[in-house]
Amino acid sequence: MSNEQYFNDAGPGQKHSDMCHYSQAFVFGDVAKCAGQGGWDKTGKMDANDVAGQVELTFENVDRVLQAAGLRVWEDVYLIRTYHVNIGASFDLTIEIEIEIEVEVRKQSA
Repeated sequence: MSNEQYFNDAGPGQKHSDMCHYSQAFVFGDVAKCAGQGGWDKTGKMDANDVAGQVELTFENVDRVLQAAGLRVWEDVYLIRTYHVNIGASFDLTIEIEIEIEVEVRKQSA
């Protein structure tokens, strides 16, 4: 019998899951993977002119997804992968970028 579980956070996470037919987090045994999260707010809106805000919101969205999956959030993360549309822009944070963050987690016993 499989022990895989799928999770979505409320709001934009569930909306994206419904629209695109994927889950925000997947847990299989003691490994969890978080789908790429972007810099949208709790209503799903994104400010293309606020790069620093996008980065902050992206990490907040990862937090929310990991919490929805019942994980200890950042304590067990062993991999963070980021994607940037314009990598040069992401270093000085002066022009529009799109950022996405994925994480992988080793789930610890309670």
